Amino acid sequence: MSGGGGNGGGSPGGQTGIVCTGMTKACNGGCVPNATCCGGCTGNTPVCSNGTCVARSGGDTCVAGTECATGVCADGICCNVACGGQCEACNSASAKGTCVAVTTPRTACTGTGTCAGHCDGSNRAACVYPATTVSCGAAASCASSNATTAALCNGAGVCTAPTSMACTYGCRTDAPTCDTTCPSGQALCGGSCVDVLSTAAHCGNSCTACQGTTAKCLSGSCVQCVTGNDCSTGQVCTINHACQCRPPSPTNAILNPGFDPSLGGGFGNWTPSTTYATTFSTDDADGCSGSGSAHVAFAAMGMNKDFGKFSQCVPLSSGTTYYFGYKFKQDDGDTNVCELWFYTDLLCAGSPINTDAVQLPSGLSGAVTAWTATSTQISTPAGTGRAQITCRMLFGAGSGAFDQIYLNSAANSY
Repeated sequence: MSGGGGNGGGSPGGQTGIVCTGMTKACNGGCVPNATCCGGCTGNTPVCSNGTCVARSGGDTCVAGTECATGVCADGICCNVACGGQCEACNSASAKGTCVAVTTPRTACTGTGTCAGHCDGSNRAACVYPATTVSCGAAASCASSNATTAALCNGAGVCTAPTSMACTYGCRTDAPTCDTTCPSGQALCGGSCVDVLSTAAHCGNSCTACQGTTAKCLSGSCVQCVTGNDCSTGQVCTINHACQCRPPSPTNAILNPGFDPSLGGGFGNWTPSTTYATTFSTDDADGCSGSGSAHVAFAAMGMNKDFGKFSQCVPLSSGTTYYFGYKFKQDDGDTNVCELWFYTDLLCAGSPINTDAVQLPSGLSGAVTAWTATSTQISTPAGTGRAQITCRMLFGAGSGAFDQIYLNSAANSY
């Protein structure tokens, strides 16, 4: 036989005259052990196995696949299968000759730092990279309506640099990002979120500028006033947030005690004497432009004289304490007074119960140029059902004015 292992008889190696005995065989003019491959093993059968040249087994070192029984030489090892993936190998110490997933890449994975790729021992084909949610630097932040994104891996080995942006609606309260709507009580005005519930410059979701007669902002609506301080002197802010002259006490027995010009020319509920002697005046005790007062004066009309007065019949309770008062002005020619006559008759007709009227003088003589208050306390006689109040000049020489007249169960309560 030539180039291969022989057997124990004949003329091995094409030789004659050589006789080998025992466990030997003829080879190239001599005798060699039967387990020896005559001439050496090369090519596709480089391994001598019990005197026969055969291919390499799995796990054996190799140079080419032709040397291996499997036909595959990978990583310098006869391998069970082709094994060229980035994250697989056939020469691992624990499974030599078998292609398995490994954590050491064939060539270095791309990327740096936290974001660099790696072999995870599962994916054979390629490097695995951290997800795009993995932080590789500063966390996201939002302050002063400016948001900055977090530094995150891009899923391909690169750390994405943070970016900043202005927040149109400001920062969220529950996350470091821009909000998508304005906070409660605010709206977008002029490119930024501002209070629209109480700021007159931008009131309500339409960002209205409150002005004119509704110059205040309350709960997102333009109103005339929020408090009495928003109104003119002598006015109050009503529950409907409108300025009006100070309303009389609901317990005041006298109607139209402040001379409302919308009621009978200012004398609604009152019975004045002639218009020459008793007139409505815009001079109000509170200085309220929507109210006024009663002006009385002595007037000589031909053969007649009018001392200037006005009256009203009001209901009262018998045997009850009341507070009686008003504000007045007067010149130095006479004294202003208001007096009460008590009646059982509902129209203040017939004879009064009292023989002398309860008269409330100013207590001052001479000129009183500033509005001045005067008051007293009374108890109604038994049987009282009504009282007539009459305000007038005491003697008839000169003039004066009355305002905020009250007959009330509450003290000094116009």
